Amino acid sequence: MKKNNTYKKWLSVIAICTITFIAVISCENPLKDFTVAIDTAVFQKNATITIFDPTNPTNLDGTGKVEIELLGDDAGKIVSDGGSKTNFPVVDGVLQLAVNPANAGENINFVVKVSGDDYLTTTIPVNINENDTLVTIAANMVNINDTADGINLMEDDKSLNNGTLEEDFVVATDNSGDNEATEVTISSGTEFKDANGNLIKGAGDLKVRVVNFGSQDDESLNSFPGGFSPAAIELENGEIDTEGSFSTAGFTSIDMFVGNTEVKEFSEPITIKMDVDSEVVNPNTGEKIKKGDILPVWSYSKDDGKWKYHCDTTVEEEDGQLFTVCTTTHLSWYNLDYWARGCTSRRRFDVNVVAPGVSSSSGYRLVTALVFAGTNQSVSYKSNRVQNFFNGRSFGYYRTPNANLQFVVYDGTSRYNKGNEIYRSNTFNGCDSNQITVNLEEFRSSLPPQPVNVNINFSGNCDGNIIKPSSYLYMKTDYTYRGRTYTYWRYAGYIRSGRVTIYNVFLNREYEFKTYYKGVEYKHNYTFTSNTINIENFDIPAELCNSL
Repeated sequence: MKKNNTYKKWLSVIAICTITFIAVISCENPLKDFTVAIDTAVFQKNATITIFDPTNPTNLDGTGKVEIELLGDDAGKIVSDGGSKTNFPVVDGVLQLAVNPANAGENINFVVKVSGDDYLTTTIPVNINENDTLVTIAANMVNINDTADGINLMEDDKSLNNGTLEEDFVVATDNSGDNEATEVTISSGTEFKDANGNLIKGAGDLKVRVVNFGSQDDESLNSFPGGFSPAAIELENGEIDTEGSFSTAGFTSIDMFVGNTEVKEFSEPITIKMDVDSEVVNPNTGEKIKKGDILPVWSYSKDDGKWKYHCDTTVEEEDGQLFTVCTTTHLSWYNLDYWARGCTSRRRFDVNVVAPGVSSSSGYRLVTALVFAGTNQSVSYKSNRVQNFFNGRSFGYYRTPNANLQFVVYDGTSRYNKGNEIYRSNTFNGCDSNQITVNLEEFRSSLPPQPVNVNINFSGNCDGNIIKPSSYLYMKTDYTYRGRTYTYWRYAGYIRSGRVTIYNVFLNREYEFKTYYKGVEYKHNYTFTSNTINIENFDIPAELCNSL
């Protein structure tokens, strides 16, 4: 009896989030005159975006920590999970979006702009194509008060005379130890302009923030705005290229303010010197980068999420440190990058799994990445995935770059807890190869005790009507960083028409789950005692039915 009550509580939480939504949309009882099973999935095309602070995920707990703005031609076709076109709440770092049903048959592209008082503004490009039903994306935010490994920040200020700099001003990030640094030099006599090109006069001191991102640390690379396979970039000749990927040698973010006005342009060019890690591989030569190599610089606008060619630089060396120097008259992110033309977007590269005796229900849920050969740099944010490994399993990647790549497997359970590297494929070219085969037996002995996958199928009875709920589901998960353990809500699955598979859970261990609806969270603790749960036609509490 106790177990049945637990089932009812859990389903009621999900039913509240989904059934109530239909009532709001229709403005009348959605169960009126229905005697057949009702699927509560109002939106057929959904996106969930997890916004993550790697230094302490709990910094984003609650609401109001970041603000969301949708950009791009298709932004008006996107609504929140509650149907709003203007309010997009982020709860505990989770943003839930959907495509307006009127546009469900279209290929949708838009940009999510995320900003917050304690964070660098970033943008996340989102593509929901005509065949997608659910898109999941995870993106790091850079905490300016506590930067992650591989990210160095420096802030400084200087007095101005009626908006004019009276002496040279240099701001540089820390270059001690293994840190690569960015150094910005602003010349005496420089004046500063706002977003409309107007000179900023008499508004206060100049404040400069420079952030350097290294090319070797995971958290630094995961903070790259929009991932390494952007939807489009503007090439040197002005053409728009949509079929490639970046291979980075480091990047930097530069922000300036005069008083409370953000600086966008300068009357005189500023100079940017960026260190380069000697371990970076030049994809044009297949060798480590060296003095004399040509290294392109690309600019990225946080205002619209667009990439544009800036200039070519020549790698220089001083006291054993490689670096490049460029100039600019406007501010953005600047990225030292090789642009590799990808294969056609319709071409798919497949990973085929051989795992004798392992079925889909007993598969191993593992973290995977598609990286540039010899590095840990993923070819895009989409290439960091958690995959279920079982015999005959196949999964693929589109737009793989025309470069040497490797497929990597880790023994962790999420992209934030990757664990140890347990498999790395031989090198292959992203366009010359169509597939690789991964044999689970090669690294199965290295895997930790394996959790189970729980398959759930449930429906409920509300005044004689059968309800099959649909909702996002999140699970509280541990995350360890710099010797400290935090918790965060990771995406656990999408309950569609009453069915969901929850991966990587241990039986007889209590877990905390929750769903969101219109920025309100509903939590419940649950202990699984079996890997198959079927709950059919039980009564939803009368108070819930009566509230519809």
